Amino acid sequence: MPFEILDADQRVPSNSNAPPALSRGALWPYQDSLYLYGGSTSRLNDSFIGYQPPKTEDTVLWRFDTLSLEWSPQPLKSSDGRKVPRLSNGASAVVEDRGLAFYYGGRTDNGTSPDTQNSTAINFSNEFYVFDLKNGSARALPMDLAGAGRADAQMIYIPDIGKKGILVLLGGSTKPTGTTDDRFRGLFSRIG
Repeated sequence: MPFEILDADQRVPSNSNAPPALSRGALWPYQDSLYLYGGSTSRLNDSFIGYQPPKTEDTVLWRFDTLSLEWSPQPLKSSDGRKVPRLSNGASAVVEDRGLAFYYGGRTDNGTSPDTQNSTAINFSNEFYVFDLKNGSARALPMDLAGAGRADAQMIYIPDIGKKGILVLLGGSTKPTGTTDDRFRGLFSRIG
């Protein structure tokens, strides 16, 4: 699909199901679609075109069909029955040939959920989700991370290592989950 830079007055044609103006989410290609997971409609972004505060009924996964140029909300089925939260600033990678996307960590803030809309707290997540883009399901993978949440990291899928490839997670900031302290530490790797 050819892309072009649009002026501020132009928009990609979309139906009324377009997602709210989100920032800091994840975008994954799969077949003839782009999938948008998470993101924030932070109060700091209320000057954006089409700004909307988070709503209870907001969908956390959206699909943009590159052929019809239309958005559609994607209902998610969680294998454990829990609602998949909208997170922002997480690390993500996609394994396009298998229709799988991975998302680790991230955070909730005043633009990710109506529950946090009037709060200034930033809570980090330590959840690791796998999204099956073929059948619209998601599940949390078990992790033993002793409660430390991580945001602002990078993840990459390397297909040539092992039978199914590997995911590599680098950097980010950590903060114990559930703390009200807004300070967090950065992580740095040392080489050599």
